[in-house]
Amino acid sequence: MARKIQQTTEIKNIQDNVSDLIGKLLSFGLTQDDLAENLQLYQPEVSQLFRKVRLLKIDRFKEIEKILKKLVEENVNPTEQTGTIIHEVKPEYNFGTWLYDQLTKLEITPIEFAAEATLSYQTINLIVTGLTSNPQFRTKNLINTTLDRLGKERKKKIDKIDLNETTDEERLFIGIPYLKNEIDQTPDLIGIYAIHDKRGYPTYIGKGKIKTRLKDHSDRIAFASDKVAATFSYYQIQIGQDEKAKTEANRQAKLWEKILTKFAGNTVLLNIQNTEDLSRSTD
Repeated sequence: MARKIQQTTEIKNIQDNVSDLIGKLLSFGLTQDDLAENLQLYQPEVSQLFRKVRLLKIDRFKEIEKILKKLVEENVNPTEQTGTIIHEVKPEYNFGTWLYDQLTKLEITPIEFAAEATLSYQTINLIVTGLTSNPQFRTKNLINTTLDRLGKERKKKIDKIDLNETTDEERLFIGIPYLKNEIDQTPDLIGIYAIHDKRGYPTYIGKGKIKTRLKDHSDRIAFASDKVAATFSYYQIQIGQDEKAKTEANRQAKLWEKILTKFAGNTVLLNIQNTEDLSRSTD
């Protein structure tokens, strides 16, 4: 992944300018995902460029600088295209960015790391590209222990990350690969979930015991193709095992299923309850 590049004065100057241009664009409303798409990079790579922790060959730096300058011309008020950044912008630093940083330090590719961690390449790739914004706890833990082992073997310092699984945020998981080992990690508690196709569009939205429902779907031929089921997301609503907790979770899940299917509209292919034919709307 990481190639040894000597930091010359010319590279240092263009690295500083690229960081400034990224900061300016972020301060005017673009996201790191927007920039990644325009630059044909991963979101974590944009974060590294912004934080000046990534070195590239001079030709690639110049190419990126040229694209960023054009984006500034298209998105920033002409009176503010030069000078210092008015708004303080902090680089986005999520689990995928953290993982990409560690792989860079270890000089290992995502596919090589996937093999070391005994995880699928799809799982690692979705994390480092930012499509899986919050991996499940077992996956996180396996990644963490593998990084720790490789760091010791290669005598590299690995940054630690909090793997707390008790916060509200840790009950929401987005863009998880639709794989058996990932489904097996889900809680068998009441919540809502969505199954996405390979483009990221929802093809099914459901409620109920998350693991039971996802396993049931995985056994059906309609979900066998990644054109229908490539990833899934879910939110665990139920907290506690008493009847009151289950009743309240069922009530909320039913409401959220109805809301989400209405929002998704005709993109939801496999369940049609609660949806409306938006193509016939007169509004």
